[in-house]
Order: sequence, then C-alpha cells, then structure tokens
Amino acid sequence: MRVVRRSMLFLEAPFNVDAYMRKYTRFLQKLGMDIADYECKGYIHPSVWFDSSMNYSLIKIGKAITLSKDVVLLVHDYSIRNAINAYETNKGNVKYKFLKPIEIGDNCFIGVRAILLPGTTIGDNVIIGAGAVVKGVVPSGTIWAGSPARQVGTIEVLSAA
Repeated sequence: MRVVRRSMLFLEAPFNVDAYMRKYTRFLQKLGMDIADYECKGYIHPSVWFDSSMNYSLIKIGKAITLSKDVVLLVHDYSIRNAINAYETNKGNVKYKFLKPIEIGDNCFIGVRAILLPGTTIGDNVIIGAGAVVKGVVPSGTIWAGSPARQVGTIEVLSAA
C-alpha cells in the first residue's frame, strides 16, 4: 500500500509542485522521518532514494532544502544480510553498528546523483555538487564537490534587513 501511495504522489509532481511537496512531506513524516513542514520552498525530486532500511527516523531534513534527481541517502554501511550475519557471529562486538543517522540543515542544495553516506551531518546553507560522495560533518555556509567530497568554496549569506 505504501508503494502505491508514493507512486500516486509522484504522478502529481509535474503538475502541482506545491501540492506534491506538502503531501510528500506528510508522507515522509508518517514513515517516521524528521522533516520540516513544507513552506513553498525547496523540492525533493521523486527519484531521491532514502535507503533507510525501513528506519526513516534516522533521517532529519531541515527547511527549504532541494534534493535533486537521483540523490541517495544511505543510513547503513552495507547490506542487511551481511550485517545480520556479522552480528550473529559477533554479538558482543560493538564495532558492528550498521545504522547511522543523516542530518541535513536548512537552505541546502544537494546536486544530481550525490550520495550521502551513513553518519553525515550537513549544516545550514550548504551546496553539495552533482555526483559528490559525502561522509562526515559538512560545516554551514560551505560548498562541497567531488568523490570523496571536499570543500571547494564558501557561501556568504545575506540577512534580510
């Protein structure tokens, strides 16, 4: 049922972006994702892949963000089958923590086919270039690109007077 509901939302995307984003935001919130309410700013392309292993609560998305086409958010290190096998053979070993959160701050733009790896925290007012592979902490007001992603610039945010 969840897949059908999501597919119906995506049919609306090209015709009424605001309605699509309001409904999609509510849909993601119902799945457990910590996502700010849609305020007619930002956009999440229908092809964005939230690879959350059904644990959407590990993903936090701020206000006015844009997630471009084919962006991937991964909250686990490798396949669940391998994770379960590794855990069963090493139950007392804490190094097998497979799920790590992803947090995206306010006013961020994530470019086409960027990949956010487990444990990534992106500050406010950040641009992630197309095809970037991001892991770790990305400070506010910066521009990142490449694989692995590196800081390539900064952003000066002008406040409204």
